[in-house]
Amino acid sequence: MKLQILRAGIVCSIIALSISCGKPKLNVAPNPDTNTADAIETMWMVHHISDIEMVCAFIAEQDAYDNAYKPMAISGNGTMTPIFDIASKTLFQAYNQTKCTDNLLRDGTINLNFKYQPDVFPRQTRNSVYMHEYGYAGQLTLSEYVVNGYRIKTHNGVPALIINQLSSADADVSQVKLSWAIRGDFEIIHPQDAAKVMRMEVNLLKTLENSTNPSVYPKNGYIRWEDAIVSYSGVLKGTNFDGTAFTLTVSPEAPLVRDFNCVPDLSQGGVVASASPLRINPGTFHPFVTGVAAYLPEGRYRREIYFGNEGDQRLSYQCDNKATVLIKGNLYTADLMPEVK
Repeated sequence: MKLQILRAGIVCSIIALSISCGKPKLNVAPNPDTNTADAIETMWMVHHISDIEMVCAFIAEQDAYDNAYKPMAISGNGTMTPIFDIASKTLFQAYNQTKCTDNLLRDGTINLNFKYQPDVFPRQTRNSVYMHEYGYAGQLTLSEYVVNGYRIKTHNGVPALIINQLSSADADVSQVKLSWAIRGDFEIIHPQDAAKVMRMEVNLLKTLENSTNPSVYPKNGYIRWEDAIVSYSGVLKGTNFDGTAFTLTVSPEAPLVRDFNCVPDLSQGGVVASASPLRINPGTFHPFVTGVAAYLPEGRYRREIYFGNEGDQRLSYQCDNKATVLIKGNLYTADLMPEVK
């Protein structure tokens, strides 16, 4: 009798276990990672840093007024004051709530000190004045500089550096492209929450890709930045606005490129070509037109950001402010100029 009861109990336990377990669960694919916002937001900050050094570049080549960083001709607009003082070896650009022709609102001052400081720049030459010259080097700082609500400054006020990379005063610039090292530690403060700060350590090589063209850089003349094609490669490391650490890598084989004859017409949503009769203002927004940036946020999947070719390097670049972001084999389209959130 006891044996029968024991057997019955075992059978009941098996039946109960089988009922409770139910059918085996099928493997379910995880939700795709579609978040492109932090990658694009980081690239937008890189674009702002490029703009900052380009403001200096225009002034340092005697072209402070005919560029994307001058005021729009609209009623009640703020002012722009560029100064290039060869005697003191300083330059700056001051804005006062100024809507610029690239459609961005700027305030504050960009400063570049190119005094002779061999302790900081061992290869600097005493008489270098213009950015194209061998031995040119400068220290960049920002004073209450704000663009579209984002306040940008150097970390602890330590200057960023811009250093000409010509190997000698006798370099044949008809054969050798001009380039500059850009190094600095920047902080970008979010417009809607001052506690949200992006930090970005920059180590870039900027190359004037068409500097061997005499119409862009004439011998014994100044660089015509308005016709420049500029590339950037290197590594940027930091933390984004939510505190996530990231590394952004741009290889020399696929650098980020800005073509200063590329002008998307952002107000109309189309593109105005450089030769178009519709292009009234020669200075407007100049986006990255080609290149690939590898964005690696800590603890998340790598993102590859493609500019100008819709993710296919075989295609010619388009003059627009769009990018495509590749995440685990899936491509997502994004806008380089995001709205403030």
